Amino acid sequence: MVVEMNSGFDEIAHTQAGMPHLVQLLWDRYLEHLAKEIETRKEKGLGAVPLPEAIRRAPATHFVEFAANYLKRNRVVENFFVDENHGLRLSDNTTCVVCPGTNVQGTMQDAGEVGVTRGESQPGNEGVIQIQGTQRV
Repeated sequence: MVVEMNSGFDEIAHTQAGMPHLVQLLWDRYLEHLAKEIETRKEKGLGAVPLPEAIRRAPATHFVEFAANYLKRNRVVENFFVDENHGLRLSDNTTCVVCPGTNVQGTMQDAGEVGVTRGESQPGNEGVIQIQGTQRV
């Protein structure tokens, strides 16, 4: 059972770059963990409740402990920018963004382009030609 907070494409999900936010990722992994625990109990012939019931019965501290242990095992190995957000790559190669999506107000320059208004050589690196106007890199 995966609880989706941002399904489909919308302007809010755009600031998540199609990735789950950190809490959603941890929740999804927690649900997978609970489902495996239930399956293990069934295989051993122990009593087990359905996943929705297990979610209701589990104390919040169980999720917090799971999340902390998950992040201890899967450390951040890369961070990157997403419009109005920050992305993370964990050591298990999972990617997510830090914050839930937001509706970006106003205008902003596309994060994929940077306007260049002046080009000059660094001292000792001759060969860059002076330019006028704005160039797209």
